[in-house]
Amino acid sequence: MIRELENIIIRNIREIPEVPLSFLLSGGIDSSLVLALIRKVYPQVPISTFTLAKSKDYPDVLFARKIAELFETEHNEIILSDEEYEKFLGEYNNVKRYDFKGDVNVYILCRFAKAFSNIIVTGDGGDECFGGYWLHKYP
Repeated sequence: MIRELENIIIRNIREIPEVPLSFLLSGGIDSSLVLALIRKVYPQVPISTFTLAKSKDYPDVLFARKIAELFETEHNEIILSDEEYEKFLGEYNNVKRYDFKGDVNVYILCRFAKAFSNIIVTGDGGDECFGGYWLHKYP
């Protein structure tokens, strides 16, 4: 089953054009795994990674930094104050169509990532597929 899942993800990665791309790297397992598989399929494609947090010392930022180094990406850490985050939240609220968990963070990251590439990839979806959010267990 693991090999089958890997093959499905790789098949989808092969649909990404072999051009420089931006990747939203949270520092979690999902985005780290997808980045590893992108590197497996496209070892020479330039990748710019983007991580968002309130502090450079946040554990996910530290892990994302290590993953970016491991897979030789041009890593960008977007560190925002509460005031800066609120500004983006206001922009996001003016353009959002649906209300999904984490959408404002994706919006912010894409605002930065689009300067590097028109192709932006994320590792979102693993928690939804595999029940990784605690709120699925405890309503």
